[in-house]
Amino acid sequence: MRYQEKRGLCDAATLALQRGLCSRKESAGSLQAKAFRSRQGERDVSTISLWAIPLALFGADAASLVCEMANVDVGVVKTGQRLCRQFTLTNHGNQTVEIIGASAACGCLKPTFSRMVLAPGEQSDLRVEVNTLTQPAGPKIWPVRVVYRLGKETHELNVSIRARLIEEITIRPPRLAFHACGLLKHVLIVQDRRDSPLRIMRIESSAPFLKAGDVTEIEPGTYRVPLILSEACPPGRRDEVVCIYTNDTGYGELRIPVEIDKRAKRRVTAYPNRVHFLASRGNPALSRIVALRSDDDQPIAIEKVIPDHQAISCRWSTASAPGCCRPDFHRSTRDKRIRLGCKNPRSAQTTGSNGSDHSGSAGMA
Repeated sequence: MRYQEKRGLCDAATLALQRGLCSRKESAGSLQAKAFRSRQGERDVSTISLWAIPLALFGADAASLVCEMANVDVGVVKTGQRLCRQFTLTNHGNQTVEIIGASAACGCLKPTFSRMVLAPGEQSDLRVEVNTLTQPAGPKIWPVRVVYRLGKETHELNVSIRARLIEEITIRPPRLAFHACGLLKHVLIVQDRRDSPLRIMRIESSAPFLKAGDVTEIEPGTYRVPLILSEACPPGRRDEVVCIYTNDTGYGELRIPVEIDKRAKRRVTAYPNRVHFLASRGNPALSRIVALRSDDDQPIAIEKVIPDHQAISCRWSTASAPGCCRPDFHRSTRDKRIRLGCKNPRSAQTTGSNGSDHSGSAGMA
């Protein structure tokens, strides 16, 4: 009986040290007092348990960022419903913890922190939002890896959300991506398979240049939702959200992530934008054709072609039509560029070349 009591006391003290719930001096002193009061035949038990004290003290800082509820099971969740859970991270060490960030294996997770720097005893809330629309039905586990810095060393803390998804409503595609320039349009199909399907009340977006067109009900429970990205969208990459609001309390808000990569509009583009040559000694000069195209499909008239090396020569069509340029390549050419000037439309493009002693390339920059 005493063996079990002593073993339980030592294990409890070790656990307390790891969680930072008791001070090092008090815990070590308490265990030492009980060890010295033990009988001669029981000293081995106390001695073995006392070896855990330095290990616990040594690992207290290494595991200073602790989450009491690191793994959460939310049970049954319907796809399309909003799933969000919050994890409380506590600094149980005696040094300041700097949270570097969080990474997830799935792009459907969006982790955010309330605080990034924690003094001893302070807490930070990790909020993890899951886009269930992009997930198939069935059991799911979404792990999140938290990386933090303690002094000069980096450590990790893992948390996870577990759920079982069931599918009643589908949105195809579950996420959108706009990658181009000018006016763009995509179509969403919202389908509710239930006997009493939902109705779409309104649609909103997080950006003024991303709007929804007229919603059409193809059949009961199936809707066609056009989304339009206007030309007012500034160039660059951004993440936006389209929210579909319905009359169903269980699916009051359906959130569709939208990735926008708006490229700056160029008057003239070269195809291909980079030309590679592979030459060998004794072979004649090589040549390739580069076609020019205007973004507004207007005819192109090449005014001049300016290579930056004498080993490159070019021929081109002078007609006002889709332009073609054939650069000739000589073996000595390395890391050279060609500048094309167009008089209709007014534009200037640059091609570049690079290679080794026996190879080169040329392409639009």
